[in-house]
Amino acid sequence: MSKFKLKDTIDRLIYRGFNVLSELLFYIKRKERALVAQNVQYKGKHQGEKFFIMGNGPSLNTLNQKHYEYISKHISFAVNLFYKNDKFPEFEPTYYAMVDPLSITKAYESMYTEFDNKYKNSTLIADYRAKELVDKLDRRNRSIYLYSKKFPTDHIECDISSNSFITMNVVSTCILIAIYMGAKEIYLLGTDYNSFASRSDVHFYKEEEGLNRKIENRLGYQLKYYHITTEFHYLIAKLAKEKGVKIVNLCETSLLDAYPLGRFEDLINNIIPNE
Repeated sequence: MSKFKLKDTIDRLIYRGFNVLSELLFYIKRKERALVAQNVQYKGKHQGEKFFIMGNGPSLNTLNQKHYEYISKHISFAVNLFYKNDKFPEFEPTYYAMVDPLSITKAYESMYTEFDNKYKNSTLIADYRAKELVDKLDRRNRSIYLYSKKFPTDHIECDISSNSFITMNVVSTCILIAIYMGAKEIYLLGTDYNSFASRSDVHFYKEEEGLNRKIENRLGYQLKYYHITTEFHYLIAKLAKEKGVKIVNLCETSLLDAYPLGRFEDLINNIIPNE
């Protein structure tokens, strides 16, 4: 056995033990269990429907009003700082995910407010630890809280009504939620997935307009992070195949190879790419 395979084997054993401990801790947290158990109402809620999940990559700037009008006819997810997008002000995503690690801190409070002011009807998806911040928005039944403490090893699941899996990437989280909700087809946009290979903007907005925080930009960190998140995407692709869910990445220049690439124009013209 090579040293790389040996390390992978040891890592899997460690994370399997970590997941067992995580489940035990979740079991004794009655308040948190009761909170995420409410998510069962979303299981199969959009059975057989078409979903669009929009990351915040620079390719999002290529979308026009025709694209947003098409997306508006289906179930959609937007994430993090998408609310800064003003190209089609009439557009309002069905769901809006803010699950960045910083989303549980005071640094996100103004972002929650800005999001809420713009998208009154979108259902917010947030970490359970952000509940106090979200409650200030008085969103009542328009919020979904996640408790994600399990680390994927050789499989991943999409049950958000229990202790769900860590994905380290908000788009990955949205894909799992879409599968849980009964999606038949999932289309990805703004998923350039190339910040480790580019020194240009990695989001559709200018970086200084985003959250003011220190970002680790060293190549070694980027490659390690993308390695882990890409392995998770492979597991998600496997799960989708098992459940008969088609996932197509409509960002034609994306470096993410877990899903087949497609063209938005072909989709509009009912030319759907094969797996």
